[in-house]
Amino acid sequence: MRPHGGPEGGIRRSWAGRALLAAAVLCAASGARALDPAKALTQYVHDSWTNETGLPQNSVNAVLQGRDGYLWIGTQEGLVRFDGVRMTVFNRETTPGFRSSDVMCLQEGEDGSLWIGTRGAGVLRLKDGLFTAFTPDEGLSNDVVRALFKDSRGTVWVSTEGGLNSIRDGKVTAYSEDGGLPGLEVRAVAEGRDGVLWAGTEEGLGRLRGGHFERFTTEDGLASESVRGLHPLKDGGLWVVTDGGIDR
Repeated sequence: MRPHGGPEGGIRRSWAGRALLAAAVLCAASGARALDPAKALTQYVHDSWTNETGLPQNSVNAVLQGRDGYLWIGTQEGLVRFDGVRMTVFNRETTPGFRSSDVMCLQEGEDGSLWIGTRGAGVLRLKDGLFTAFTPDEGLSNDVVRALFKDSRGTVWVSTEGGLNSIRDGKVTAYSEDGGLPGLEVRAVAEGRDGVLWAGTEEGLGRLRGGHFERFTTEDGLASESVRGLHPLKDGGLWVVTDGGIDR
């Protein structure tokens, strides 16, 4: 692990007005459920932000609002912190520790830290204004990160092109096909109501028990072994989205 200082030496707490504005931006993007179905889309105020108004690049891969009120935006040319008025960019040119500016995914840790998955430089943790890198040098299975997930115990799961990894208390544990993982290209991670972790890959569905993955394939009833998404149900079931349909 290598700590790095940010360009401003720390993340400031947002103030009420800007935090509310950032929250409004996020709510507007969170889905149609928050909108009044009786109104036409033309009746709503529409704002847009591009590279002409502060974004380093227009291809946005991830958006997350932290508990500090800031809106965090992952783009192909860096990470953006947006307070509703001003955008601050973190990338290879502005921030020591960013070895790749292509931000693929974001996840907030249980302690309020920000986890940043990149293409080509592993995952970064931003905590108390410091960036810490987790790469293959620290045990990560691959430096191309596809997805991030935090379970109920606070463990952060990192899906890479080389397998699945867990990070807990700064320690990286890698899971591969040797541990029963059905394929190295992990596309989705979810936690069931019983606390069991599920992983969907291009070659099947895996359930983690006792440190080992149990594999489910088309022979077990899956419509397809190419899993695209997972969604736990309140009754303990699991929706499995595959290239061949949806399984429950």
